[in-house]
Amino acid sequence: APRSRVLPVVPDIMPEPVFPGAPEIDLQSSPSTVGDAEVMPDRDDRRVRGPRLPLTAIFLGVTLLAAAG
Repeated sequence: APRSRVLPVVPDIMPEPVFPGAPEIDLQSSPSTVGDAEVMPDRDDRRVRGPRLPLTAIFLGVTLLAAAG
């Protein structure tokens, strides 16, 4: 599928001013290179690690149940 459907170019919306010291975002760069660089490592990490349990949420829920009971 073409990436242009996934990441439409909207020239009407102006980007927010860049903070000093922050890297500039080149809006003319092709979305495919930016998307591949940003998305693919996360997908690979998730596939290797497997589904991760939300331990913080479980701990908080058990603690609240124990405190209420």
